[in-house]
Amino acid sequence: MRTQITIAAQESIRPTPVLLLECTHEPKKRPAIGIYLIAGPLKPHPRVGLLNSVSEWLLPIHFDGGKAVFLSWTPTGQPGTYAYEGDGRNGMASECVSAKKLLEDLLAAKVFAVELQKKGESASREAIFDTSQLRKAFDVHCEGMVE
Repeated sequence: MRTQITIAAQESIRPTPVLLLECTHEPKKRPAIGIYLIAGPLKPHPRVGLLNSVSEWLLPIHFDGGKAVFLSWTPTGQPGTYAYEGDGRNGMASECVSAKKLLEDLLAAKVFAVELQKKGESASREAIFDTSQLRKAFDVHCEGMVE
């Protein structure tokens, strides 16, 4: 069984970025949570050469206006879609926040923001997501998936 919860960004970036949580539960397998950012083609982060030689998508994020941290996102097979990979898998350097910790932070926050720089654009813009109702949706659709 697969359930998806999506939140569109509040700002007027086009195409509108979407935060996607995917809960997968199959019989006799451990439940899995995927965290994805659908944002269109992104320009590699300028600090990538100093911090990370594997992932080109090291994006600054923050919750509720707090301190920004850089997390690794990896392109998926879908154009413009990036999977959260900041837990150190595949040799990626970041703040090493586990996917479970990121999920817990998303569920507790009222606002999640990520800085995006689209390919072909010189300036980055912040995509802001209202996550204030995410906990309620998660509890309904993905109950029991996080210990």
